[in-house]
Amino acid sequence: MPAAFDFSAWIRHRALPFWRARGLCPNGFGAVEHIRADGSAALYPLRRSRVHARQAFVFAAAARDMGTDDLPLAQHLLAFAHRTAASGFIPIASDNHGRPVGDAHRLYDLAFYILANAECPAPVIPWDWLKQALAKLRAPLGWWDDRLRCAPRTQNAHMHLFEAASAAHRATGDPDWAEVADECRALFLTVFLQPDGTVLELFDAHWRPVKQGQRVEPGHGAEWVYLGHQDPQIAAAADLDTIFSAATRALGHAGFLPDQADDPLAGRRLWPQTELLRAALAQRARGRVLPPHLTPEAIIQRIAHSYLTPQGGWIDARDHAGRITAAHMPSSSFYHIFNAWRAWHDVQPRAGLTAGARASQPRRQQIPDHNPFVPPRAPSPIAPLR
Repeated sequence: MPAAFDFSAWIRHRALPFWRARGLCPNGFGAVEHIRADGSAALYPLRRSRVHARQAFVFAAAARDMGTDDLPLAQHLLAFAHRTAASGFIPIASDNHGRPVGDAHRLYDLAFYILANAECPAPVIPWDWLKQALAKLRAPLGWWDDRLRCAPRTQNAHMHLFEAASAAHRATGDPDWAEVADECRALFLTVFLQPDGTVLELFDAHWRPVKQGQRVEPGHGAEWVYLGHQDPQIAAAADLDTIFSAATRALGHAGFLPDQADDPLAGRRLWPQTELLRAALAQRARGRVLPPHLTPEAIIQRIAHSYLTPQGGWIDARDHAGRITAAHMPSSSFYHIFNAWRAWHDVQPRAGLTAGARASQPRRQQIPDHNPFVPPRAPSPIAPLR
């Protein structure tokens, strides 16, 4: 029987040093979009705005939860992301000279600016600026996905806004953020969530499900199980067991969530597996007895074996047969991985609203100063992926 994977040691001793050293633009212009399979940074002409904000969140969270010295790095990344939006609109991306490209002002990107700002002990971006940025996307119900009001409207952007607004309310006590979270919660309960526990993704301007391109992503169902467990109102109003069952019905024979339900050839990216881990932790915390293949311990072993690398990187995607289909490591995946570690470390409520101030500092466990177990067949990012 293989030794248990030491998730905490892998984060502290492998992932954080790896991404500090290789995941930043050498000219100071934010985070790289991804790292190649050989371990080199991909300094492509464009880097999405969400990448800077998500990496800022990770490093701020590491400083808070693990006591690392990463807070200045988080503040630098978030300040850079804010500078690229000097026009008042968040760009799609920035180039190698730090210049903004495009001004779509996407709700999804803005949600991560809010989340990263809430994770810092003091705001890097003025909260009033973030409120004004959100107001530019206001719709009669919810928010537009971008400033051009492009269709379709998406569940995913509002899920992340719920997460971010909840964190902002905890950090500030500002009731405006509670109202944002309330509206996102209502959309989940009345629009996104279906009676069978599935979560639809795409809608028209009036929040009617669209047929073209409609899909169910089990990873998002799992994500809502965790967020719902953290939020007393969702936990009371939604059947989290049904949502968990709907998500895990899509589980492949090897125990991995596919990117899309009802597609036998669907690939399986890393991020849905991290959300499955969080959902399983939430279910256990709710007193549910899980089958052996859905215990958190079994899920983290599969993730470590199939996706995480000894150097601190990851395999982003495999096909339905387990073959690697992505020869790069997206920086943005660290957000999902760190949140999975956070839930693994302590599944105490985080996403739901609390009264007033920022939640207390989480308990810090002593992490052994040794290399974590990594199964010998786990691929290395230093060796080319074939």
